[in-house]
Amino acid sequence: MTNEQKIWNFLIDMTGNPYGASGIIGNLYAESGLKPTNVEDKHERRLGIDEAWYTQEADAGLNQNFANDGIGYGISQWSYPTRKVSLWTFAKKRGTSIGELETQLLFLWQEVELDKVLQDGLKNARSVREASDLFLTRFEKPSDQSESVREKRAAYGAAYLQRLWETNDRKEGNGLLTNKQLASFCEKVYSEKWCYWYGTYGKKCSQALYNEKRKQYPEQYTASRENGYMTDIRNGKTCADCAGMLKAFFWKGGNTEATPKYASNGFKDRGADSIFKLCKEYGVISTIPDIPGLVVWRSGHIGVYVGNGMTIEMKGFAYDCVRQKVEQGTWTHWGKLPKDVLEYIDGKISIEESAKETNVENTKDNYKVARKVVRITKAVNIRYGNGTEYAIATTVDKGSEFEYVATAVNGWYAIKFGSQIMWVSGNYSEAIDK
Repeated sequence: MTNEQKIWNFLIDMTGNPYGASGIIGNLYAESGLKPTNVEDKHERRLGIDEAWYTQEADAGLNQNFANDGIGYGISQWSYPTRKVSLWTFAKKRGTSIGELETQLLFLWQEVELDKVLQDGLKNARSVREASDLFLTRFEKPSDQSESVREKRAAYGAAYLQRLWETNDRKEGNGLLTNKQLASFCEKVYSEKWCYWYGTYGKKCSQALYNEKRKQYPEQYTASRENGYMTDIRNGKTCADCAGMLKAFFWKGGNTEATPKYASNGFKDRGADSIFKLCKEYGVISTIPDIPGLVVWRSGHIGVYVGNGMTIEMKGFAYDCVRQKVEQGTWTHWGKLPKDVLEYIDGKISIEESAKETNVENTKDNYKVARKVVRITKAVNIRYGNGTEYAIATTVDKGSEFEYVATAVNGWYAIKFGSQIMWVSGNYSEAIDK
């Protein structure tokens, strides 16, 4: 993978916005040509500096003047003393060279996060020019911020947007992927026991990925869940979230073993609701036809119907990949992806022998399963997940009792609510032996 692809993928993950990513990468190209060991050209020529030597001397601490020499360095051409010291310290803590691309990207985003106006602006920009100007004036701050400079940097960003985001790479392929391939892919995901990591799409679990996602989504990657994530890394699992399973299908070309190619096969980066909105044919869940490769949906969550009355979903941190009957889920609608995205062909897929219905023991190691009831001690909201960030299903009164399923490490209880598994805060309930 080239530097530009690595940088693009990282920036898309961080901003969730192709305009924001384009605005940043255009500026970085103008600064350094996207080369992490780049030494500012005018100083390189004037002093005859060799980039590899400069990097090695700084890494070893032999270049005592690294922070104060005024020489721009890296993809962002850091030159201000405190920023160069911070980059050096950041690299040392990671145990890497200051010239490592991943180190510089993580450091860059750490700096972006210090400026909420910049961070929010990049995530919500509605044009390349808007994002490019914002990054230029609040982050890079070159001495020349003239209109011609702004136009040039925005043009660089627009070129990356067109090449890495808007180009439909099906031209190089052999046609559309099919609904049967999608259903088979999801069966394979289930049999391979993929795990749920928010914001991922079929990558191998690693410490670097965990660090990246923890910075991006701190509300998901909490300390109470760290045990589960570390177990996934040790076990060499592959991870995705609910929309990420669908993105992985397209971006891996239907092959679970492939490396995902961002936004490939004409499938852009979308969340659960945006994917469902693509569907021109849809209906309430009770009317779902027996067509493998349909999507099943409720607000904020999506899965895939694989035929024979079964669905597969990346359900959440506590459950990972779940295969169960349609009626056991919380789905409200089904949808058929449009014909320019997925080709629907006749026929059913064969269900692997290993595919069985999921039960409540299918939870991460840091969840405990027991035979109890949960009694509500104060009127409380019942939610779809173990935290207030999850949607409210209903409200129940004090004294209500429900079949106990599990206890999350943050103290929330999983309960049997009708035919569904729901969650309630331990601050307003208690688990008791009945």
